[in-house]
Amino acid sequence: MIFWWCFVVFIGAARISSGQLAWSPIQVESNNQVDLFTRQASGCPCQWRSQVDAADTGCACCVRGGCQCGEISPGRCVQCGLEMNCLNMCNITLDSRALQNSSGLSFGLIKSPILQGPVTCKYYLRPVAGQRVELQVYRLVSVGRFNGKHCEGGSLHFGESIGGTETIESNNQVDLFTRQASGCPCQWRSQVDAADTGCACCVRGGCQCGEISPGRCVQCGLEMNCLNMCNITLDSRALQNSSGLSFGLIKSPILQGPVTCKYYLRPVAGQRVELQVYRLVSVGRFNGKHCEGGSLHFGESIGGTETSRSAFLCGANERYSPPAVLFSDDGATTLIFEITEKTVRSQFLAFFSFTSLSNPIVGFHPRGGTRVTSSECDWSYHDVSCMSSSSCAIASPGFPGIYPPDMVCRYHIVTSSIHTKVRITFTSLLLPENKCESHYLALYVGTTSGDDRLATWCGSQKEEKVVTGPNLVLVFHSGSSVPPFDYNGFAATLEFIAPPQTTTTPAPPPVVHPPVWNPATGIEPPGSVPWAGSSPKFTPCDKVITESNGRSGHFDTRGRPFATNCRLIFKGRSTDIVHISLFNYRL
Repeated sequence: MIFWWCFVVFIGAARISSGQLAWSPIQVESNNQVDLFTRQASGCPCQWRSQVDAADTGCACCVRGGCQCGEISPGRCVQCGLEMNCLNMCNITLDSRALQNSSGLSFGLIKSPILQGPVTCKYYLRPVAGQRVELQVYRLVSVGRFNGKHCEGGSLHFGESIGGTETIESNNQVDLFTRQASGCPCQWRSQVDAADTGCACCVRGGCQCGEISPGRCVQCGLEMNCLNMCNITLDSRALQNSSGLSFGLIKSPILQGPVTCKYYLRPVAGQRVELQVYRLVSVGRFNGKHCEGGSLHFGESIGGTETSRSAFLCGANERYSPPAVLFSDDGATTLIFEITEKTVRSQFLAFFSFTSLSNPIVGFHPRGGTRVTSSECDWSYHDVSCMSSSSCAIASPGFPGIYPPDMVCRYHIVTSSIHTKVRITFTSLLLPENKCESHYLALYVGTTSGDDRLATWCGSQKEEKVVTGPNLVLVFHSGSSVPPFDYNGFAATLEFIAPPQTTTTPAPPPVVHPPVWNPATGIEPPGSVPWAGSSPKFTPCDKVITESNGRSGHFDTRGRPFATNCRLIFKGRSTDIVHISLFNYRL
């Protein structure tokens, strides 16, 4: 006897913090209820009869969203819309929109029939845009067993996933695009013989490799690289057109070192590049500080020298479960598989995905800040851009993937008032354990890391911090890459808390309009508010800032013509204090 049951739910996509286990609450209405849709097995009229007799109460009573199964099972209810599958819930489609229309619910129950093996049942769960599929499994009866490495004799497996995580369709599948090594006609022959089933069977998006490897499939569009996936370009638009997929598999050929293979991953606008590494064979080793003898590194490469944006993986025989995950937000990205010593067999296996930046789970990118030009990873955040508690977000480079080693990233935080407070809340923090001297976050008062230190974070200990401005800097230090590469840095939100308003309101100051002058004469026009002292002589490079321009803002001279002497002239009230933060300058 084989039997299983679970709950399924279509929910709006939401961000789950690192280390948080959460599920949608689906509960019966009372402890005496038969199942999710059957309140009791009898006591209600049989609604399915041609003439309903109110006195005939021998049929099941259903909860909201449930309908009686009918004559085949009078004592049971099922979700409205699935009455035809009441006793045979096998090989069916569960469509979110259809179930919402028929039952008013976006969740339900899958209770498989009692089966005798060998047997297979498939359930196709179809969400609408903006939903994810959730499965809650409560009971398994005679569904295989675990042999220490994998399931044998049977299993319940949850098929293809959408949104950056790729899985094979079946535990018996050869690889991501090959369902089985034989059993299908050879589509590449000039004349296809349906009786000739000696070629590989491919999944959606896969194409047979052809005569060079009849028993294998590869992603459509990459047939020419079936046995030599080395030094190739993986273009998001081209693969989408040829295979209908924005993800795929990189299985390097078996190589003898020293050797180098390069993979150029080219996303379209609005995408980031994701890499999931599952297997390394004879790819260097970690000497305690860095990789030697070989590595797989992800990031831009300049003239053969890797920039500090590269993340490195290495190992003699590594199996990553879960995979080592890396992200790049810098457009086209190079993956370099490099062996610098003599080896007999070097190889790696990875999945890649061109993931939308709008993806709520793996599409994180900083919000509300401004990238500091001429810096590798510095950002600036101002309270005028972060008015709500969720409008500003910061994260380590490549989050939620592994961050690059040996980096120092500064997040400058500026307030308009010395009385404004800043709340820093970590939504995720996962740094290598016992490496606090090289992998950590530090918060300083001022604009540099040489100022007073207020707090330090490392490991996975998240602590909210509320501090007062006007100038703070959060510094992220990353040390050398550390196996087993299961850390992903940090993510946090910034909230600026304005000082409480006083009960008395002073008389408003006179409105000061920005002066307009003729640079040729250098004379301020009549009608301007008098200056304290002699009026300055203006030049075309000068800029006058008054209260009418706003109480805060930023100024950039790069768009102005070069001049030997430029002035920022602040014209305000006698009680005003001007705070200036220099984020970037070149002298």
